[in-house]
Amino acid sequence: MAREDQAVRYEYIMAWQTGNSSAADSLLKRMQYIDSVNLRQVTDILDTRGWVGRDVVGDACEAFWLIIQHAGLEAQGKYLPLFREAVARGELQAGAVAMMEDRVAVFEGRPQKYGSQVQRGEDGTYTPFELLDAVKVDEWRAEVGMQPLAEYLKEMSSR
Repeated sequence: MAREDQAVRYEYIMAWQTGNSSAADSLLKRMQYIDSVNLRQVTDILDTRGWVGRDVVGDACEAFWLIIQHAGLEAQGKYLPLFREAVARGELQAGAVAMMEDRVAVFEGRPQKYGSQVQRGEDGTYTPFELLDAVKVDEWRAEVGMQPLAEYLKEMSSR
């Protein structure tokens, strides 16, 4: 599921960046289909079994976060507590959950804590959506293993 999720996104981004709008449109539809199938499978697992950890599926447990990260606000909000528990047990990276917390905040129209949700300007550079505290953002990012915001934005802008 994770490989499929990422592969179609990579193809879509490449088509979009090269200006191939017909390919991008087709890939967007494919991505939406893949997302819907993956979401049904992941939510079925999480709803019936709860968090399935590394002791059972190894690193594949990270796919749960990835699929929910690309889902809608309702699913993200529902499973965010489960992901926080997985971080506390050392089964999921804290930066992943921080990214989901930011995404939920931005979708809800609130400032984000970690600055992971960005927007691309016409000049090709990325800037974060509204921050909760621009002075503390790098401190918070470091606490969850994320690089400083300026480095993240530079990387995003150079893609």
